[in-house]
Amino acid sequence: MNKDKLYKNRSISACLKAAYDLWSTNIPTLLRRLWKPLLALSLCFAATTLAVYWDYKAFVTGQSWQVPAAGALVCLLLTLAAWAWYQGGIMALATPYSLKHCLKRSAASVAFMTGYAILTLLLITAVSVAFFLLSYKKLTPEVEAGWNVTLEALVLALSLVLALPFTFSTMNYFNRQYSHFGNGFLKAWVKGLRHWGRLFSAVFFSGLIFLILAFVISMPLCVIAQAGFLSANGMAGGDAPGLPGSFPALLFLTAFVVSAILAVAFVWNVFTLHYAFGSIVTIDREKRALKRAKV
Repeated sequence: MNKDKLYKNRSISACLKAAYDLWSTNIPTLLRRLWKPLLALSLCFAATTLAVYWDYKAFVTGQSWQVPAAGALVCLLLTLAAWAWYQGGIMALATPYSLKHCLKRSAASVAFMTGYAILTLLLITAVSVAFFLLSYKKLTPEVEAGWNVTLEALVLALSLVLALPFTFSTMNYFNRQYSHFGNGFLKAWVKGLRHWGRLFSAVFFSGLIFLILAFVISMPLCVIAQAGFLSANGMAGGDAPGLPGSFPALLFLTAFVVSAILAVAFVWNVFTLHYAFGSIVTIDREKRALKRAKV
């Protein structure tokens, strides 16, 4: 992507349109350049889906579930690694920098955001446990459950609010060739926080469109997965298996195809954030230039 095309003062709708034009006119190039990480990501996601199904089936039927659970965790970690590869490949096309540069920065950003998600889950658990200990036998179970859910929702909402500026940090980190992680990613969070409203608009509208698309595309996978879970519940109640022996292969293949289509479509969301980043940088430059002119 030409930097002159990136760094322009665009509205959110202009960012969405520019990202769509870039994505729609370069789909053959995207598939040709990204097929390896796309294949890895789809295979890992399909394997994770299958492992989760086996884990659930083993758990509800009273079988040993530790091995499937460990397999699901390994598949999830591999999926995150594949996503880092895929994201790095996307940004190598969107920026003038090498694939090696983008892969390193993608791995660092994915590792940080994974740690942030884990920390959020631990904090929610800690808040829940602390509230239970403080309110033990002081509230009715119904009131206690209501307050507990409210506190967990507030912690989650706060973590999402604070996480949004990291979308700017990620794009800034990719577009700063010689910056280190602390300066290019962590420090950029402050600038992203100042433009929280613009980032929210970009994420909300692009995410809403993607969710609608994902809902339609994922319906076959949802139907097949639901059939598997219902069959497992029936087996737990003593019923005979109601699915053919080829069901795991069907679930794997469906998850593979659905994830591949959604991964290609999600490139548009990445491009939208990239253009939003360029717009924010341009707005800040114009404000600084205007201040200097007034002085």
